[in-house]
Order: sequence, then C-alpha cells, then structure tokens
Amino acid sequence: MSFRIEEKILFNKMQDNLLNKFLIENKSKVIHEDRIISSIYFDNKFFQMFKDSEEGCVPRKKIRLRTYSNQKYFNFETKISSVEGRYKTTKIIKKKDYEKLLQNGIFDSLYGICYPVIKISYKRKYIQVFSKRLTIDSGIKYQNFITKKIIADNFSKILEIKTSINEDLNKLNINFPFRRVRYSKYSEGVKKLKIKN
Repeated sequence: MSFRIEEKILFNKMQDNLLNKFLIENKSKVIHEDRIISSIYFDNKFFQMFKDSEEGCVPRKKIRLRTYSNQKYFNFETKISSVEGRYKTTKIIKKKDYEKLLQNGIFDSLYGICYPVIKISYKRKYIQVFSKRLTIDSGIKYQNFITKKIIADNFSKILEIKTSINEDLNKLNINFPFRRVRYSKYSEGVKKLKIKN
C-alpha cells in the first residue's frame, strides 16, 4: 500500500489560456499518450459512498470498474480514504468477470452489496511539471447506468497533482499557485444526473 497526495484544481474553458501559459512557462513534458478512460462506479442502495464522499467521512471508499482506450483488459479498482491517508488498489480481471460484476454487483465489507450506478468517461492527458506527475481530464461525460441518460461537461478541466505523502506542501503550493478544490467525478455525476435516493 502506497499513500499519496492527490490535489485537484478546477479550470473552466475561459481559463484555458491561463493553464496553457503555466504549462509552457514551466516546461511541462508529456509522459504518456492521451487516453480515453471509462469508469463504472458502484454504490449500495442507500448511496452511502456518495454520502460519505460528500461529507468527507473516513474511512470511505469508491469502487469502480475501469477501462482504457488502448488496453484490452479490465481493472477492478478501490480508492480508499483513511485516517492515515489515501491509496488505491487495482486488480486486473477478465471480461467475463467484468460482465458478472456488472450483472450481479459487488460485495464490500464496509458497504455491503453494491451495484453499478454511473458510467463516467473523459480524455486524460499525462504530463510532468517540476518533476511532479499531473493529469488533466476534459470532455467529461456522465451516464446513468440504468436509464442511459447522458450529461456532458465540455466546460471543465480537472488538473490533478499526484505525489508522495511526504511531499513538502508549502513548496507544492508555491509551484502550483492555484486554488485547490474538493472534487469527485462520481459525486458530481450523481448530482448532475439526479440519481441519488
């Protein structure tokens, strides 16, 4: 298990020039080709993961199945926020297991039986600035798993700084002088699609 810092910065379309200027001036470097990411998030019948995320409770989890545009396998991922910090577990699964989980749900020791709620897809850029790994997500689409209703957000970009739990936060704030936000794509999608109970 590897704890990490994940700081999020929200940019809107009118701030594209600000973001691009920052990346150019600080000699950003592409470290991976762009990919389309699709994630299907699960929750129990009480939408407890959504509620815990909104309230910032710990411990809490997000459980999802994730696919990438350039890969043929499927990831079963759990993001855990604990008192000690945040970390993610990933398990590669076969297509038949992926389909079985979508059909039957997932049992979790904290949340019980969880079912697919929402599919979220977006384009992700991978870059490096000040030796820190950044991702920039854009073109976010939220789809209700049951009704298939889609809401697109072409107005927002989410920049995420991913680094060690031992990082000097003062230095990080100086190097990245933007306002941090609490942001969860899962929570945002549930609210936009109005699918919480």
